[in-house]
Amino acid sequence: MLLSGGGALIHGMTTDLNRRLGLEVEMIDPFKKITCNKSILDKEAEGRLGPIAAVGVGLALRNVGDKA
Repeated sequence: MLLSGGGALIHGMTTDLNRRLGLEVEMIDPFKKITCNKSILDKEAEGRLGPIAAVGVGLALRNVGDKA
C-alpha cells in the first residue's frame, strides 16, 4: 500500500497500518525517478513534501490530450 497526502506524514502511520492490515505499507515518493535541483529541493525537503505533492507531480507529468 502506498500512502499519500498529509496523513501519510503522521508519525508511526506506516508501521501501524502494516501491523493492522498485514500489508507492506510505505510512503509514496513521487520524486523517486525525477531529478531536482538540490538548491531548490534537497533530499530532506523531498521526504517531507513527497506525499503531499504526489497528485501535483502526477498531473504535471501528463501530456495534453492524455485520457484519465
